[in-house]
Amino acid sequence: MSQPGLVEIEYSRVQQANNTVLGLLLTGASLFLALGPARELDETQAQVVGYVGAIAPALLTVRALSRLATAGPVLTLTGAGICDLRIAPKTIRWSAIRGITAIQGGKALLLDVDPAVEAGLTLTPDTRWFRRLAFAHGMRGLCIALLGLKSGHHELLGMILAHAEAAWSTRSAERR
Repeated sequence: MSQPGLVEIEYSRVQQANNTVLGLLLTGASLFLALGPARELDETQAQVVGYVGAIAPALLTVRALSRLATAGPVLTLTGAGICDLRIAPKTIRWSAIRGITAIQGGKALLLDVDPAVEAGLTLTPDTRWFRRLAFAHGMRGLCIALLGLKSGHHELLGMILAHAEAAWSTRSAERR
């Protein structure tokens, strides 16, 4: 089986621009609730709900803006491994990946990575936060989101699995 070539995927600028606009709208609506006339809530309740409700959309807007400013690939596939800068700045060798599970209808992947290799990765703050949340729900592994990138999630899923299977079959053939 031939080894698939280099694949580099960037953020979708359209998706990130849409996320920015949506975040600004949601932040504005929350601030309006905090600062504007309260109808069904008393003024203090409206301010608390509005200010607290503005935090998440504001943070997501900042993230979308930073992704709009990001140039170059975020996800890279090679014959040697996979590198997702949203997880860690280092390539994870296919030989260190023990399994791949599609979750959320193929919109994300869970990579079962050798614990020794995983311990050597410098995980991003987002990844560390998500892992705590995922562990609480019984999910183990590193999660790669396939949405928000220039390729469709079904296409990306196919490319990632093709690269992994090619590497695993090559490794299996070399052992014989």
